[in-house]
Amino acid sequence: LERDSEYPPRPKGVRECDPEVVVRVPEVLERDSEYPPRPKGVVEGDPEVLERDPESASGAPPGPRLSVRGASSPGRIRDIALDVWPGEIVGLAGLIGSGRTSLLRAIFGVDPEAQRSVLVDGQPVAASPAAAIRAGIGFVSEDRTTEGLALDLTNLANLVSTTLPTRRGLYQRRVGRGTAERAAAQTGLAPGAIDLRAGSLSGGNQQKVVIGKWLATDPRVLLCDEPTRGIDVGAKAEIYILLRRLADAGLAIVLSSSELPEILGMADRVLVMREGRLVAELAGGCSEEDVMRAAAMGSLATVAAIGG
Repeated sequence: LERDSEYPPRPKGVRECDPEVVVRVPEVLERDSEYPPRPKGVVEGDPEVLERDPESASGAPPGPRLSVRGASSPGRIRDIALDVWPGEIVGLAGLIGSGRTSLLRAIFGVDPEAQRSVLVDGQPVAASPAAAIRAGIGFVSEDRTTEGLALDLTNLANLVSTTLPTRRGLYQRRVGRGTAERAAAQTGLAPGAIDLRAGSLSGGNQQKVVIGKWLATDPRVLLCDEPTRGIDVGAKAEIYILLRRLADAGLAIVLSSSELPEILGMADRVLVMREGRLVAELAGGCSEEDVMRAAAMGSLATVAAIGG
């Protein structure tokens, strides 16, 4: 019985040495290596400086895709303004109870008590989910099992639930299957899985169905609340790649997460919330210390302030 013989060999790049010293080859494990790279045009650096390349990776014209002003809801959020450009992932960070989820629900029109002004590509969006969907906004809820999916229905039924193609009041089965197959292909869901019951899938594949049903609407804005909660590491990596690919195609994405490494790894900009208010705006590549200081104390001044 040799030392460590019952265990698999260490990966290449991890060197055996004095037990007091552990050395890793930098190329093997790098910071942010599990996240896709940010696109050209997003400038990392001092969190006090935010820059934007006028020609984004998506080739979209300059100007915000999503504009929110005066977002408020009694006891939840107060007078929040934000802009998100085509091809951009904006991260929402903050402690539990900071108002991240409430803000996304207000934007999508789920919260009946919320007041807000929302524009998508300069056009006003009424405060209702139906109006938000028509305007090109999708909402990946934090709770996929109760709000995101009908677990007893097939994945096909879930994938077409946001579009439900009909003609003269009758459901078009062939069109619906085509929509579901395209959405499944976009998210990486196995083609054969669309006829299975949603509740039979793993958490990662369920989340692909949730995202896929919004992709079926051909959205321009995607609001994501805890999109990798309760899924394994491999599925997380697939979701990260999918979100970055969607942003590269021109979607404006708002990503809310309680996992700070996820925000730092994915976001081109980070908006920090505290007690229902937006307290800081940081550039992509900011540190955990910057975010936590703002989230806990609200002491870091907002930079590149949003007008209006």
